[in-house]
Amino acid sequence: MQCLSGRRVPVAASRLPRLVALTCVIAVGACGGDATEPVTTGKLFLSTNEIPPELSPRFTISGPENEPRIVSAYDTIRNLQPGALTITPRDVSASGVGRFTPVGVQYMVNIRIGETSRQLVPFEPASVVLIAETSGLPESAQPLVRFTAPDLRWFAAAANTPFTTQIVGAWSIRGEPVSADNFMWTPQIAELTSNVLPGDTARLSLPYVVSSGAILVQPTGLSTELTPTITVTNGVKTASRVGPGVIPDLEPGIWQVTATSGTASGVRYSPSMSAVEVTVSLGSVAQATIPYASEPIRRNFAVEGAYLSQSVQLPDGSVPLVAGRDALLRVFARANEPNSWRPLARVQLFRNNSLLATLSATYGGSGIDSVVNEGVPSGSWNLRIPGALVVPGLRFRVEVDPERSITDDEDPDDNSWPRDGTTQPVTVQAMQPWRVVLVPIENTPAELTGDVSDANSEAFMTVARQLLPVDSVEVRVRATFTSGVAALQSNDGNNAWTQLLSELNAARVAEGQPGEYWYGVVKVNYRSGIAGYGYVPGRTGVGWDYLPGGARVAAHEWGHNMSRRHAPCGNVGGADGGFPFTGGVIGSWGWNSANNALIPPTATDLMGYCGNQWISSYNWTAMLNYRSSVTNGVVASATSASATPGSATSDRLLVWGTLDAQGVQVEPAFLLTNNSGNAPGGVDEAVTDATRAVRIEALSASGQVLASKLANASEIDHNINGTRSFAATLPLTVAQQEQLHTVRVRDVRAASVQGSRARSVQAAVAAAQGARPQTALTASRSGASRVQLNWNSSAYPRALLRDASTGRIIGFLNSATNSFTWRGGEVDVVLSDGVRSQVERITP
Repeated sequence: MQCLSGRRVPVAASRLPRLVALTCVIAVGACGGDATEPVTTGKLFLSTNEIPPELSPRFTISGPENEPRIVSAYDTIRNLQPGALTITPRDVSASGVGRFTPVGVQYMVNIRIGETSRQLVPFEPASVVLIAETSGLPESAQPLVRFTAPDLRWFAAAANTPFTTQIVGAWSIRGEPVSADNFMWTPQIAELTSNVLPGDTARLSLPYVVSSGAILVQPTGLSTELTPTITVTNGVKTASRVGPGVIPDLEPGIWQVTATSGTASGVRYSPSMSAVEVTVSLGSVAQATIPYASEPIRRNFAVEGAYLSQSVQLPDGSVPLVAGRDALLRVFARANEPNSWRPLARVQLFRNNSLLATLSATYGGSGIDSVVNEGVPSGSWNLRIPGALVVPGLRFRVEVDPERSITDDEDPDDNSWPRDGTTQPVTVQAMQPWRVVLVPIENTPAELTGDVSDANSEAFMTVARQLLPVDSVEVRVRATFTSGVAALQSNDGNNAWTQLLSELNAARVAEGQPGEYWYGVVKVNYRSGIAGYGYVPGRTGVGWDYLPGGARVAAHEWGHNMSRRHAPCGNVGGADGGFPFTGGVIGSWGWNSANNALIPPTATDLMGYCGNQWISSYNWTAMLNYRSSVTNGVVASATSASATPGSATSDRLLVWGTLDAQGVQVEPAFLLTNNSGNAPGGVDEAVTDATRAVRIEALSASGQVLASKLANASEIDHNINGTRSFAATLPLTVAQQEQLHTVRVRDVRAASVQGSRARSVQAAVAAAQGARPQTALTASRSGASRVQLNWNSSAYPRALLRDASTGRIIGFLNSATNSFTWRGGEVDVVLSDGVRSQVERITP
């Protein structure tokens, strides 16, 4: 419609004047331009992954300007106010299909005016719960059941507790026999079955009945100093116990009961009859009384014990050994009268039940003493056992004077160990080679570089080889690592030691290999003070290069890496409250395999500050258990494990920093690219302690989580202000790299304790303008090999140097400490704007 002016519009006489007036009013109302209403809202399209068609997912959407409402998948929701919208999915179920649950609890989406925002809400089958409910068992019973899945995989679990699985279909359940209250109990029903759908809870009843009896054995007339071995047999099966008491879980029928002889206080005790016959019935305890007769013994010696030691051992031989490493066998005896006996000892070594070797040992003294003294080498039989014979499943048996050459020994039955004629088990743990990387550290402000090379690397390993639970050791010396931290101080007043440790740990995570322990070797300008730092636990440590003392410092820091805190000796920080020996001593006898010398229990432990003379059984055992445990495992190399499915890149974002009393400090992140075809390496580590981990997240500008993972946050050995460090790499696709805006790190124990690193202000402003800030990088030589770098540090606060040909990290620099020693070749200077990286290649 058009509004006319300055012109008369002719109207037919038959037209009503009112109509003309109305037409003009409408025309005038339309004057002034377009009448289209402005768009002020947005839309949302919700979708799900592929789920059964019978399901109809529903969601609750809400936001600051939007009233909560319930919507369906694949509907376009209109007229939504702009801003953040929260999507809360619900479980969904259908008959014959089961229940499916959303993968996330809530989703955030940003509604924009005039646009249709899209959000995928994936669902997954709800967990299935199977419960085998037992009956007929005593309260003390702890029955196990075997759940067999439709694909025939089986899982052992406790009865009467929920067993949760994602596998649906036909499950079978078998109860396992269980021993309780001296009897064996077996299921009345061989197998139960249940067909389950997602979200089902299936309860299956499993009744038990008693299926055995027991025998109570009571010796009479026996010295209280003796605990005989009792054996029962029915001609098919045999069972035994040490000392009086109940022998449980015996089949009904007739059993023969026998007992061993023994000597105490010069008197020999023997059973008065060869065997006692008893009848065992279901659910009852039969009585067996064994009378003993006694006679005095005039002259005798007896073997009192034997054990194998590699660095340290307890009298009961309970300290575990490392497979493949030499051990010392010690056999101890005691005589009841002075003598000049020097009998041979025959040693049989077994792997499980197979004989490995038969060896002989000579007695070092001039006669068997009347007391056992571990500290006198000549008072025992001592035999070095080659590492090839120290294997998992090791057992041994010792017989002293097996030929019975000492005719006036009136009780030769006690000349063996173990006394009951069995074999002594030895806990031996096979472990992967211990892989050590020694790293010379160049501290640029101090212009000092740690003195470690292939020529002297073994000098740093001597103490560790003796005192740590390792056998096969692989050592390599890495190229020099450059650090721009301040000069190291004897009291670490400037935190340079902890910052250096964090940098080296980041480099290890970025380019190390699975299983490696990195140890940075530094040169300092003082002789007394802090000598090293290490993570507890972890795989990174640093220490000074003074030798030979530097070898003990290195072993001490590796002890921290293997989970150990300080022993309570000297002015230590963060002492181990569970250390069992007063004054931080080792508490039992040790053995130096290098010179075959015994180490007294009064020597101080490696993990203290009192000379670090040897290693205690407490710390040796804990280190060995840590090394062999799954918590010490490395999942995979980052280059093989972290590429994002469906992406054509193995690029990873290196995120690192510290947590302390001030909060979380996130260092500038670096993108580790593999464009040149030189794999940067790196490790994807298992989280050793979920309660001391951090959650690392890469976020877009709208707050969307692009990538996330848990990472170790390891404590530093001195526990300075509770300081912990973290370093991990996140695989990112090209699309995720383009969206990356912020890195956020949260403490798992307290989500409110968090920190973040965003793009620098200059980088953020440049990005908003569709540009990239200038690096202004220049490189200049100072001397034959020194290179000075300058760059736009307000846009790029930190630099990472990499060898252009190998991808190896040369070091970290900042604008204040920006020089390094050039050792040839092209260098990639990776400049971080906080979260994104710009690479400049230089040829100094």
